[in-house]
Amino acid sequence: MQTTHDHINTLNLFDSSDKILVALSGGKDSIALAHFLYENGYNIALAHVNFHLRGDESDADEAFVHMFAKSMGVPFHLHHCHFDGKGNLQDWARNERYTFFDEVKNSEGYTKVATGHHKDDQVETVVHNLLRGTGIKGVRGMMPERDGLIRPFLQTSRLEIEAYLKEYHLSFREDSSNASTKYVRNQIRHKLVPLISQIGENSLEKLYTSITHLQSDSIALSECINETISATNTGFIVDLSGFSNSAGATVLYHAIHHLGFNRKQCADLINGNHRAIIESNTFQATQSTDRIIVRKIGFQIPEVTMAGVGSYKLQANQIEIGVNEYAESEMPKSKSHVWMDRENFSFPLIYRTWTEHEKFQPIGSNYEVDISKYLKDKGIDRLSRLDVCVIVDSKNQVVWIPGIQLDDSVKCTPSTKSVITFELS
Repeated sequence: MQTTHDHINTLNLFDSSDKILVALSGGKDSIALAHFLYENGYNIALAHVNFHLRGDESDADEAFVHMFAKSMGVPFHLHHCHFDGKGNLQDWARNERYTFFDEVKNSEGYTKVATGHHKDDQVETVVHNLLRGTGIKGVRGMMPERDGLIRPFLQTSRLEIEAYLKEYHLSFREDSSNASTKYVRNQIRHKLVPLISQIGENSLEKLYTSITHLQSDSIALSECINETISATNTGFIVDLSGFSNSAGATVLYHAIHHLGFNRKQCADLINGNHRAIIESNTFQATQSTDRIIVRKIGFQIPEVTMAGVGSYKLQANQIEIGVNEYAESEMPKSKSHVWMDRENFSFPLIYRTWTEHEKFQPIGSNYEVDISKYLKDKGIDRLSRLDVCVIVDSKNQVVWIPGIQLDDSVKCTPSTKSVITFELS
């Protein structure tokens, strides 16, 4: 099993300090994996789920894996569950299995969960995904490691596993449902994969090589997409500058699909009305020039009371409030670093979202304006306007829209003697 050793070491999947929970069905793959890890001195425990889907056969599987664990003297964890007939059976079983593994991992202090998925499973998975309609995430197949779930056999073939079982005289259980062509996955295994293996020399090996390349491409794509994302108070921004519409729609999909958005929504937003909003169950997104603003639906930015000089945390930002003598030559020029005349307002100040119909008087103006209209005239899109906050004084008067504009009432004049300084970072 040199390929298995190479796979583990090259990717640094785990080491001798890890406590590994092995998912054990009783079949060839999981028995070989558990024995391989045990023989190589790793600290393991075994976990089995009895779904009670095959009557006495399921109970016999449970008895077999329990005895297997006893023979190695390792901890054994068991979960019983029954399908209620609602929803998809395979989805239910997958959820039950991995939820149980996570619970045991967290409660017992295991560092990894290992499954027996191997090279042939990888090919079957990719073909299955292609037949269902998929993108790069589907054709890259299963990853060697994801969130503590490891697949040490992912570069090990079914033939190598069978040879290992024979070498160590290991018994295993055959799941009778694996022989049935009722499920698409089994049809791929028993009909399509043998056909592919007959097409050209080493066709399955070449297909697996293609999957490996696609995994590398997928990782590179993810890293590039991460570079387009920056956090905001209530979500994030995806910067699509430099991308064509078609490429931008694809980049956007990969950036936000985990939030429940689909490809059509992303394409519609990029190619449609720039003032449109698309929504998933929990998030909404809109376009502002080359940027996509993504915001959690209904998120309320918490108020922050600022009693006086000091440092305060404002969501993703920090504000430093200080005191200084007024000197016109030293007045800051930045919209995120401002001075206010100390005599024209009083603490405490409150940082909060602006309210409907709330007004303020922009510095240098002779009249008050509606904040919503002011932000719109500044070119700030609808979703981003919801993230804008104001700072009000003890009289609930807006004195500053941080990073945007001061109110005229607190501006410094030649008669100003002392100022309160505000620096947003």
